[in-house]
Formats: sequence, structure tokens, C-alpha cells
Amino acid sequence: MAAPVLSSGCTPVVAEGGCRHEGTIVLDTSEPSEATGWSDFGRYVKGAPRAMYRIQDRICVRSDTYLVKVGEMFENTLIPVAYGERPEELRKIGATLKNYGARSVCLYHVHESGSFFRGSDISWLTLLQEVLEEVGLSIEVKRGEGHIASSIAETALFQGCDEIYMRAKRRWHIRTMMLGSVSQDLLRISDVPVFVHKIRPHLPEGDTGLKREDLTVLYATDLDAASVRPIPYIKEFHGSRCHILHVRDRMADPATERRRRDAAMEDLKAVEEELLPYFGQVTSEQRIGDPATQVLHVSEWLNADVVVLGRKNPTFLSGPMGDTAERVVNESKASIFLVP
Repeated sequence: MAAPVLSSGCTPVVAEGGCRHEGTIVLDTSEPSEATGWSDFGRYVKGAPRAMYRIQDRICVRSDTYLVKVGEMFENTLIPVAYGERPEELRKIGATLKNYGARSVCLYHVHESGSFFRGSDISWLTLLQEVLEEVGLSIEVKRGEGHIASSIAETALFQGCDEIYMRAKRRWHIRTMMLGSVSQDLLRISDVPVFVHKIRPHLPEGDTGLKREDLTVLYATDLDAASVRPIPYIKEFHGSRCHILHVRDRMADPATERRRRDAAMEDLKAVEEELLPYFGQVTSEQRIGDPATQVLHVSEWLNADVVVLGRKNPTFLSGPMGDTAERVVNESKASIFLVP
């Protein structure tokens, strides 16, 4: 298999199953080689043919639109920050991210057009950097300007970040509230998975951070392509419990309903088996009704810490993230992990 064409600064070396290199974004690849035993999906870029290759000794797969990395999915995280950020809160976030495999963090600050803080002293950014370095993370500070959500999404993609982490309900400069226009736009346009930290889970004080075994994950799936993409990320959570929820419409007649129920049950059992090695307990169920209503209800019943969703391409008259994802994002008390 020929070596891919890589972004600048990357030196390709042909290896078994493909290419090993030190970069993060592959621009083009050749046809896939023969391979078996891979199904994990992760970091990606768009617009290249399917391929499989090895990056830093990790098997990678690209489907028609996704570059895939198997390994620590959260090792490089972008955190948008604004003036007034509390260092003690960021310390708890950094400790938790480290527990989940993070090695490096990009602190990213966007100069909002017309902001009072534009061009002001940025020593507060240095303080935040020092706090995260004390936790044991490698920190890079970057600054941008323009449309906030677009700038964050673009930087996360070009930095090769595995996810964007942001807190809900916090102030951007003077005018903008998070889970308002910025976060809505970011969830809609980001080509990198976005973690929105809401009321749950509660982060412990100090440098201990939230442990993997403390986490309860709700995985909402339509059992389609958009819902399959989050599976490798779910594996990385390694929580105490993962509950798989499939919500569907009732079929027109009893025989069709029975066939649909049995087929969904078989698919859910297959997902259970795939996730079982990564959680203390894996359960699944299917429900009939409105997907967003059922996801929100089960999330509260389960006291879930994180709801994992795949973002669908919007259809005409639907919400920009898909109607179900948009409502869950807005109304859930649990944190949201949205995979595009």
C-alpha cells in the first residue's frame, strides 16, 4: 500500500497495514489494504477514500468520510477559555481529563469583535496554563478572533484535537452565554467531537479528578451509521455502567412490529457484547415514542452522567443538529458528548 500524502511536517514511513508518522491530519490516501479485526472509529478528516494504516503504532481506519484512530481518543483536548475563568475549576477539569487519557490541552481564547477585553492584559491565560501544567498536562495557549464558534471549530480541527471540552452556562466576555449561540453553533458546525459539561457529573475538589469507574453513560442510538460512530469513544469512557437506548416508532401491524422488535433486540445485544469489556455493567432496551422525550426520561431515571449521541446531517425543516440531538442538548441535565 502506498504511503498517504500527509500534512506539512509529517514524515511518512511505510509500515504493516499502511503508514506510520508523527503528524495528525492525513490529506489523502490510496486504496485500503487487506485487514481484519478492526472496527474502532476515532479522529478524522473529511474527503478521502477508505483506507487502513498505522499511526504511531495504532491501527487507523478511514471510511468514506472519516479518518479513524484506535487508542486514547481524548489525549489532545481543546478547551475554549474566556476572561474570568476560575483557575480552581479548570484544575478539576484538567485532573478529570488526565484520568481519561488526556496528555495535552490547547487553551484557546477568542477575541470577540468589539469586546472590552480585546487587547487587554492576558496574564490570566498564563495563570490558567500554569494551573493545568501543575496537574501534569502539556499545555499550548492559542488566541484567535472572529466568529467564536467557527474559530474554535477550525482551530480544533487544524490542531488535530480529539475533542472540544466546554462548560455549559458560562459567560463569554460580556454579551454571550454558553449553551447559547456559541455552543449551539459549535455543536452544529464542529468536525471534532464536542463534550458539553452540564450539571452532571459533579467534579470532585482538588487534583484527584473524576475517575473512569465513577461514570454512568447513556448511549442513545438509532442503530444507523450516525449512531455507530460514537462507539469507539464510548469504549474510552470505561465507566461503571453503559445503558444503550434505542427509541423507534411502532410498526403498522403486529407481525411487522414483532420482526422489527426482534431485529432491534439482536442489534442491541451485538452492541452490548462489543461494549461489555469496557464497563462494569452494560444493559440495553428499546422503547417506542418520541426519541428526545425518551432519552431525557431515561437519562434522569438512570441518573446518567453523560449522554452520548451521534450528530445526523440535518434534513429540510429539521434542526441543525437533528431534532432529537438539539432537544437533548438543550434540556438534559447530564453532560453531552456529541460525535459528528
